[in-house]
Amino acid sequence: MSSTAKKSLTVSPYLLWFVLHASQTGIGVLNFQIGLSKGAGMDSWLSLIVTGLAFHVAVALMFYVLRYAKDGDLISLHGMFFGRYAGTALTFLFYGYCLMAAAAQLRSYAEIISVWAFPNSRLLDTAALVLFVCVYIVSGGFRVIAGVAFFSVILPTLLIPTLYYPLQWAHWDNFLPMFDHGFRQYMESTKQSVFVFLGIEFLLIYYPYIKDNGKSRRWAHIGVAHTTVLYLIILIVTFSYFNLNQLENVIWPTLYLSKIIKITVLERFDYVYVFTWFLVIMSAACIALWCGARLLKRSTSLNSRYGLWLSAGLVFAIVCLFRSPAGSHTLNWLVSYSGMGILFGYLPLLSIVVFVKRQLERKQYKRV
Repeated sequence: MSSTAKKSLTVSPYLLWFVLHASQTGIGVLNFQIGLSKGAGMDSWLSLIVTGLAFHVAVALMFYVLRYAKDGDLISLHGMFFGRYAGTALTFLFYGYCLMAAAAQLRSYAEIISVWAFPNSRLLDTAALVLFVCVYIVSGGFRVIAGVAFFSVILPTLLIPTLYYPLQWAHWDNFLPMFDHGFRQYMESTKQSVFVFLGIEFLLIYYPYIKDNGKSRRWAHIGVAHTTVLYLIILIVTFSYFNLNQLENVIWPTLYLSKIIKITVLERFDYVYVFTWFLVIMSAACIALWCGARLLKRSTSLNSRYGLWLSAGLVFAIVCLFRSPAGSHTLNWLVSYSGMGILFGYLPLLSIVVFVKRQLERKQYKRV
């Protein structure tokens, strides 16, 4: 039953790999190791793998429910199963989540720029500048965003071989003893790792813009697998270099690892990481902002241009509201638990509703 947008607005199925991976690899890549280590310690790489497998299940559930959506997205599902008013209310809740997700990316990256590269810059000024770039990209449509996502995956991936430098000082005995944690500790690390995998939930919105979307499932799973392997590599390199006591005193472990790299023509290679990640952050923020603007357009009679600027203004307002360090922690906490609720609470519930309604329709058809 699901449909696609106009052919001129859609992108090839293989680009779902890059769009989905780009939406997952945002600011969390730079410091996700700290949260994971608080549960299972050096064994948290097992929790990371479990989280990756759980997100494969979430992708499968999304493709299942979207297959029966009238217009191929979450908005039509809400209208079909919950009615006009309740469906619109649920859609606006997801709209708020999109805005918070975009704000979390912008606020965290602006802090990194202020601390790591330009200490005299103001956080809000940097966030506003990045937001204007995001609005410019989003105004070009989903095809432009997919192109940006493609390069935001390719360019940072080229930096992976540079992790060889920290491995020269690796202490593999950091991982010993292995498998000495309890179930609750593994689950704590699993819960902490959910935040860095968030982003696939936006597939519920841009699904109609994937050409032959019913056949694009494998590309979505490849995107999640790519994310899992990337995080696993970075996590193992980090744990081989830092012990748990050292990791507690590092704010952005991935950036710190980049400081070890020494090249004759480049004294501060960590700046390459910081400014390359601008493309990564911008891509993730653009996807969230585009989804929010589309939800607003479909739910109201507001023009798409005005809807985009209104959404961007609300994103900046959220950044202003949570501009303090404690506010940043609160915003990340809200996004993390909201995304967890959507993927592992609301999505399974929606799948059950779709399944029950399909079974009732089949019984009625047999009676007729």
